[in-house]
Amino acid sequence: MKRILLILIILLFVGVVPSLYMMTCFAAGKNLTLGTEAKNTLSSLIDYYSKEDLDNFIANIDINFSDSRGYSLADLAAALKYDFRNFQNINLYITGVKEQIVSDDNSEITLVVEWNRSVVISATAQMWLSRGTTNLVFIKADTGKDFGYVLRLKEITGDLIFGLANYDGIITLYSGTLDGQQITVPLRLKEGRFQ
Repeated sequence: MKRILLILIILLFVGVVPSLYMMTCFAAGKNLTLGTEAKNTLSSLIDYYSKEDLDNFIANIDINFSDSRGYSLADLAAALKYDFRNFQNINLYITGVKEQIVSDDNSEITLVVEWNRSVVISATAQMWLSRGTTNLVFIKADTGKDFGYVLRLKEITGDLIFGLANYDGIITLYSGTLDGQQITVPLRLKEGRFQ
């Protein structure tokens, strides 16, 4: 351990300065896995989604984002705005991570997550409970700093977890319960009202 610290101090004096974060992790013997980092990024996304914080949410999305509907980053941002207009008290909980798949070059990781969501529909004050399984692909994005990258969400497939609205701003409730009653026929919601 002393030898590692001595090497880091020498590197500091010769101008090769690793980031403080990397030095701290290395000196403490920590090895943060890509899976842990992806889970931390997902946790931040859920927090921003629950707080209806669009700017910080979008800051964690890759510029080349896509989902199973063909949505781009701009489409996701628009859909999130509809979520925030239609829902209050958004609570999203990850109930399990079924699988973690890291790409061969270690630049991407896919998390297969199971989740529960509860929201209150703004105009009607009804509680919608739903659950799903979603594949989330995170990609390493360069921060422009030495030894630095962040993980950003690049792709979503499976059940919609964020940005539920279609291009017309309509959110379809396919499953779950609405005020305790099982949803058996899809319900279409626009501007907080069912159509």
